[in-house]
This record gives sequence, structure tokens and C-alpha cells, in this order.
Amino acid sequence: MKAQFLAQRRKDAKEINEQAKQIGGIWRPQHKLWELSYAQIAALGIQDRIVGEG
Repeated sequence: MKAQFLAQRRKDAKEINEQAKQIGGIWRPQHKLWELSYAQIAALGIQDRIVGEG
């Protein structure tokens, strides 16, 4: 099983939000976070937004 990470969504990052959807990210509305693999986060260049590992 691969590790999953949670990344903050920012209101000003509409393009990244769309890209996260396109690469298979899972939006967790109750936490307002994207669930992505580290490779997906790195591909988007948003490592600074990691808030936890799930």
C-alpha cells in the first residue's frame, strides 16, 4: 500500500485544484484537503502544502 498525503487547497490555486483532480487526487471536503500520493504532490510542485500523512 502506498502512502497517502494530505495537501491544503488554496482559494487562489484554481489551476492546481483542476490538475489534482485530473491526476486522480481525492478531495476530502470535510477536511478541505486533497488526498494525493507523494509522487502526485511532487508532480504538482506543492510539497510545501503537505499537512499530514494518511
